[in-house]
Amino acid sequence: MASDEPFRQRLEYFYEDLYDESLDDAAAKASFSPLYDALQNNIERYSQHQWIFSGGMKDILKVHDAHLARSVVMARPKRSLGSNCYDAFLREAHITARLDHPNIIKLFDMGVGQDGRPFFTLEFKCGSSLRQALQSNGMLETWTMPQRLELMLKVSAAMAYAHSGRVLHLDLKAENIQVGDYGEVQICDWGMGVIYGLGDSDDEKIPLLDPDLYGAQGQQSGGTPEIMAPEQKDKSTARHPRMDIFSLGRLLNELGQTCRSKLHWSRDLQHSLDQIVQKACANSPEDRYASVDSFRQDVNSLLNGYRTSVDDGSLWLDWMRSWRRHKGFYRLCIFFALVATLGTWVFIVLLQQRRLEAERLQKLAEQASEKHLLEKIHSQVLVDQMSKDMLEHTRSIYHWHLNHGEIPQVELVPFLFNMADDAAEHNPNPSSSPWMQKIWYAFILQDFKTVSQMADWGYRKNPHLISISRKFYPKLNSQGYLSTADFIDFITEIVDDVSRMYLLERCLESDLSRHGRNDVEVLSIIRATLGLINPQWDASGLESDGVQNSLSIKGTALLKCSIIKRSLLRFMDPTRLIIDCPDLEDNSFLRDLSLWELELYQSAWTDLSPLLEMRSLRTLRLYNANPVLLDWLKNRTFSFELELLD
Repeated sequence: MASDEPFRQRLEYFYEDLYDESLDDAAAKASFSPLYDALQNNIERYSQHQWIFSGGMKDILKVHDAHLARSVVMARPKRSLGSNCYDAFLREAHITARLDHPNIIKLFDMGVGQDGRPFFTLEFKCGSSLRQALQSNGMLETWTMPQRLELMLKVSAAMAYAHSGRVLHLDLKAENIQVGDYGEVQICDWGMGVIYGLGDSDDEKIPLLDPDLYGAQGQQSGGTPEIMAPEQKDKSTARHPRMDIFSLGRLLNELGQTCRSKLHWSRDLQHSLDQIVQKACANSPEDRYASVDSFRQDVNSLLNGYRTSVDDGSLWLDWMRSWRRHKGFYRLCIFFALVATLGTWVFIVLLQQRRLEAERLQKLAEQASEKHLLEKIHSQVLVDQMSKDMLEHTRSIYHWHLNHGEIPQVELVPFLFNMADDAAEHNPNPSSSPWMQKIWYAFILQDFKTVSQMADWGYRKNPHLISISRKFYPKLNSQGYLSTADFIDFITEIVDDVSRMYLLERCLESDLSRHGRNDVEVLSIIRATLGLINPQWDASGLESDGVQNSLSIKGTALLKCSIIKRSLLRFMDPTRLIIDCPDLEDNSFLRDLSLWELELYQSAWTDLSPLLEMRSLRTLRLYNANPVLLDWLKNRTFSFELELLD
């Protein structure tokens, strides 16, 4: 260990000398910061000036930025312009500096050159202007409409961003849009742009940094009349965002007209594009899109195959665009439909073969007289058994009818009456259920003669029905039913007892479904019935328009439109219904209607659940809707059009 000590000391002296020499060597120090030294030793930052073009009041050059070690675009005023135009020239740089968006050209630097002229540098992209691209055969032949709409979405997104910062371009055209070799899209040349704001005394938008304030530039760069909105040509008009929307419409129209590749593009899509252009380029600013976002939303809907805000409400249009979006799904459905059809056809053929075989066997069976006799006896037994089963079935229907209070189908009432008649003949007891059942259905059918006869034969139940039948039997017309006025008196007699509401509903359904009354008679009966179940309501509030198939019901104290469950209004079968009844709380009666239009005034309803099941409804108009109902509507999806009116 002691022998290693001198060697260690000599090694430390060597390292110290080597470190001191490195500090004294300037070249060695520089080698530690090559990027910093390159930036510090650069005397001239911009070099390799290459002229690109001249436009308006400025020259555009491609230069090399030594600080950034890349090529940039330099703009500087023409030598022929005096220093009084320099501020106007720098407007573009200041406006561009306010914008930071992928589709807006970026400002790198601004300053004053050695010759005293101001300059600013911008991002340099390899590519060409949209105008040059449109004039080249490559884009004309290969760029499809979907690709052009995607480009339009990028431009619209950039303009929406600019408007959010209160910046207007006012010279948006194909020459001022740069298209890169790798799909980049950037808006350039903001020299005509303004920053608009709100005035102090009114609510109009007043341009700030207006080009007209800077004299020479306002005269030499006045914009492009072909893409200008009509009101923009008047310099006294306040600048507003809808001027840029007009230019966007012109640009979209140019992209559509120059497209030669119509792959995946149809007439209805072209019609929608024309409608978008027409709205964006309307002469009146109020008729244009309210914002770039709404314009961009329509372009995006058109690109993705959805309905735009300017399309009409054609179901055929929706179906065609749905077909384009889901071709695979629809083709699969058609395939399965064809398979199901083929399977059904095979099943029918097999069933037909079995039927033919059964008929052959039946003919063979009929040839044997002994078997025929046995079958006849057996058939008679089956008939007798069926008669007994029918009687029992009639009794079960009757008991279920009484216990549940449901209305049997109108077509079944005469049939059930005949079954009850047969059952009563087998049971001569006047107090039996078949007699009661026969009385019930005879009363519903307005067969008051049968009711009176059965009372004469000893039936003592339901004395009120017997009394009503004897009262109205002389009033039957030659067709065997009551006139409209007599029928209204008839149902008034029934409603004398609240427990007979079920009977009232059955009598109404039987009469209005079987006797062919005209619209005026039906309206009178329904108006009278509503007055009976709503005593405080003015029955004149129900009106009908037969030409438009419209029904209007108004007034206070109307509490319900149904007797038990079914709506009375269904007998009118309206397609348009107007309701102005603030006291009407139950809306379940709407389930029985097939409406096209519904108008509600001052409704107290808190939800419209029955309308969600109404596939026929096209328009719902709400006048002075309550907040609870509006909240309910916000959380629901429905297929009809909703209009909120005061």
